[in-house]
Amino acid sequence: MSNFTVMNRSLAILLCLVLSSAAIVAQGIPQSLAQARKAAATRNWKDVRKHVSVVLKKNPAMPEALMLLGMAELESGAPLAALDAVQRVIASNPGIMSAYLFSAECRQRLKQPDSAVAVLRTAARLFPDSLQPDYALGMLYFRAARYDDALTPLETVVFKRPDFLPAIRQLAVCYAKLDRLQEASDLLGRVLEESPADVQTRIWLAETQLGLKHYDSTAALYETAVKDRPNDADAWYNYGIARQNLGQVDSAIKYFRRAIAIRPSFPEAYFNLAISYQQRGFDEEAVQAFRRAALQRPSLAADSYNSIAVIYRGQGRFDEAMEAHQQSIALNDTNALYRASVGNTYFAASKFEEGRRYLEEALRKFPDDTELLFTLARHYIRLGDLDKAKAIESDLDKRAPELSAQLRGMQK
Repeated sequence: MSNFTVMNRSLAILLCLVLSSAAIVAQGIPQSLAQARKAAATRNWKDVRKHVSVVLKKNPAMPEALMLLGMAELESGAPLAALDAVQRVIASNPGIMSAYLFSAECRQRLKQPDSAVAVLRTAARLFPDSLQPDYALGMLYFRAARYDDALTPLETVVFKRPDFLPAIRQLAVCYAKLDRLQEASDLLGRVLEESPADVQTRIWLAETQLGLKHYDSTAALYETAVKDRPNDADAWYNYGIARQNLGQVDSAIKYFRRAIAIRPSFPEAYFNLAISYQQRGFDEEAVQAFRRAALQRPSLAADSYNSIAVIYRGQGRFDEAMEAHQQSIALNDTNALYRASVGNTYFAASKFEEGRRYLEEALRKFPDDTELLFTLARHYIRLGDLDKAKAIESDLDKRAPELSAQLRGMQK
């Protein structure tokens, strides 16, 4: 679920809380404070400092002025000074909830996550009727990739306010990060029902449906989403994956190509485009797409070259197939499947003795691999060494009965 991103709006929320805090403007200095508030609304932190300094000279403990000063310091890259300002607010006015949220944000900037958690837990205890402390705590954990820890505070918020869509949405993303896709899907469905124009939620819901292999609903969701986000390469790619799994290969090709047009460096799209080309019998196009995938993403290179070898094998171009096999194994010599694939190429070329020798050597490195054993048994059958083939068949009866059944079919 790689496209799920953190909904980090904590500073915007804090600024909103500061500007709408219950602190009463003291008589005699409303103009400077009003100017500071106006400057903060436009994020003009230099002017915020200038105006609040006037206020604080007359009233050094004024909560709102200190909060605005702290915000200016934080946004200017001085979290320690910001923390000092907000701690002065908490010390003199412990009933201002936004000060605790601000303090936690400062501590996060200072890389003091445990201290930030403690502050937010204190705030949740002091202000049990407010959603903000638990929501901020859930977001803190989420930003630290502590998804399990994020669940309880976010679930608490949703329990208190079942209609609070930002928390429901964030909880759903958290579930998705933990691969609890059905729960994520259920929550995102609720959000989308309430906000049908929410394109991001539609895309997240489509991703969970894709992860659940509900390809029909995935395709339906992306069909709408790509109209709203025609330049979203990931959306087009996932739309292609859904169509590919539904057997709609021509549509898959179209959508993978659309994704690549938007993002030319998209190795996964090239790889799946190659698979779809291969399914349609467009072998040369598939080979070129596999090569592009291998070039752009080294982790896909071994699979790509093995797939190229399979294409050449099907065309009877056995020498070129062997060259591709060698490239694949040179890139990853820990996967027995690539060696079994070499055995299949020997088999297709009717080079049964060479294939036997190669596979017996491969089994020394991977003695228990069922694909290697199956491929070797096929060679034994063609060479007339039926006793050895039967021994492998008996072994596969327990570990891979479907392969064993294929071997029996070859001997009828």
